[in-house]
Amino acid sequence: MALSDTGKAIGATTKLISDRLNAKTSFQLTMSRPETAHNGNVKRLNLFLYEAEFDPSLKNIPLDEGQSPPLWLVLHYLLTAFDANGESDTRGSHEVLGEGIRALQESAFLSLTH
Repeated sequence: MALSDTGKAIGATTKLISDRLNAKTSFQLTMSRPETAHNGNVKRLNLFLYEAEFDPSLKNIPLDEGQSPPLWLVLHYLLTAFDANGESDTRGSHEVLGEGIRALQESAFLSLTH
């Protein structure tokens, strides 16, 4: 990402996560607050960015020697699963959540071609 595009980094991170979930699972993906995520009777995952915080342990670490350090952020997402009845605390929703977590784990290390 070019330095001029870093203002879009949080959105790009969310897009990367949602693209990976869409590519690796067969579930519909929504992005909204969990309490408003119910939209029909279909198995789905909901992705919600609930916190962005500065990483104090990296605040003085530059990307390259001699440069000013960037703003290092830690993004916290909530992944909620819903079963075919729109419920989020059932065996079916837990299976959907497991598939979502598996998809994210498979994407933990990105190759240079992605």
